[in-house]
Amino acid sequence: MMGAYRISKVKAEKAAWEWQKQNSHVELVVINPTFVVGPALPPTNENVKFPDRPQALGTSCETFRKYLAGENKVASSVNFGWVDVRDVALMHILGAEVEQANGQRYIGSTAMKTQFDAVQLLKKNFPTHNIEVSAGPSGPPYQVSVRKLH
Repeated sequence: MMGAYRISKVKAEKAAWEWQKQNSHVELVVINPTFVVGPALPPTNENVKFPDRPQALGTSCETFRKYLAGENKVASSVNFGWVDVRDVALMHILGAEVEQANGQRYIGSTAMKTQFDAVQLLKKNFPTHNIEVSAGPSGPPYQVSVRKLH
């Protein structure tokens, strides 16, 4: 099922490509990261303090916060793509600097993991938290190819 977040991403990309057709003098490179993990930037507004406003964390960090806080009790066992935020930053830099990137779309994914894998990492790295999470249903694993599509 495709939720509102995913639908908004698809619609935004389609709109960008349509706009670029009308404005061909502007270069467009699309970077689509999978589930982004890694160091998070702190909120820029000094009045926003975690955990008072956890939504300031962003989607990926909020997922981990919910496991640490005991708000999520089941973790998916379905594989999906993960990418480090530093790799996403590099993708943006290369997208701007490499001429051949113009007119291309790139999906950033460096590992295939499950949410249950994430919970196991949290348990290992935060042993003082009593994380009680069970494995949810599994499904066929997603596969990512690095082969260029023509």
